[in-house]
Amino acid sequence: MDTGSNEQQKPGIYRQEKMDSGDFPVKQKIQEAGTASTVESIQRQQEQMDEIGLTSTLQHIVGQLDVLTQTVSILEQRLTLTEDKLKECLENQQKIAQSKSN
Repeated sequence: MDTGSNEQQKPGIYRQEKMDSGDFPVKQKIQEAGTASTVESIQRQQEQMDEIGLTSTLQHIVGQLDVLTQTVSILEQRLTLTEDKLKECLENQQKIAQSKSN
């Protein structure tokens, strides 16, 4: 029976209909189930995006550590060369000092 109400229903939103058992209408239950699965899907997608972001960040860190390792290696080589040259200079200085004293 039409009561003359001009109530309009928004798309995707179901108004609650009175039922003898007091339960929500089937359409609303289906919508709620769909919303729950959508939320779970969004959460899974967010977790996957977080994992991808974490993987990318860790790969970047590993790359930076590789660069640091190479830099330290080069600095060690340069330090060794400098120490060798210094040792050679000190030996030459001692030889010069000994030759002047003789």
